[in-house]
Amino acid sequence: IEDLERGLLEARQGDMPAVARIFAGTAVRHPRFCRLLSILGTVLEQNVSESVILDMKRKTFALAGRAALALHRALPRLSVEDCGWVASTVATLVAGMWPTAEPSPVAARVMAMPEFAAMRPSVDRDLERAIHVLLRGVSKT
Repeated sequence: IEDLERGLLEARQGDMPAVARIFAGTAVRHPRFCRLLSILGTVLEQNVSESVILDMKRKTFALAGRAALALHRALPRLSVEDCGWVASTVATLVAGMWPTAEPSPVAARVMAMPEFAAMRPSVDRDLERAIHVLLRGVSKT
């Protein structure tokens, strides 16, 4: 979150493409974070107590609030609520994209075959594009 906050401070206010690039780039620079997002519901939240999940959710909510405020400072025409929705949706996108972008060694060999070129995701390219689309969509509502 600190990396995202710093990066967004450097963006020209209102520059949606730059914000999308910074947001996506920040995620990609933190692969452990992306991996953890991708296994949160299916692995990390399994077989732990309600109090552990409650504590984690409260901390996550606070961090998401910081991301929303950082987005709002960079894109002040968007409400803080919309920025929070974008940040939450980006986390969902990362959780879904990451496993396909970082496949097992066997799956990576299969995906490297030319016949599957169109199926190969690029988190660098695809996440930035998706964030930009989200931001543009929210700005029009």
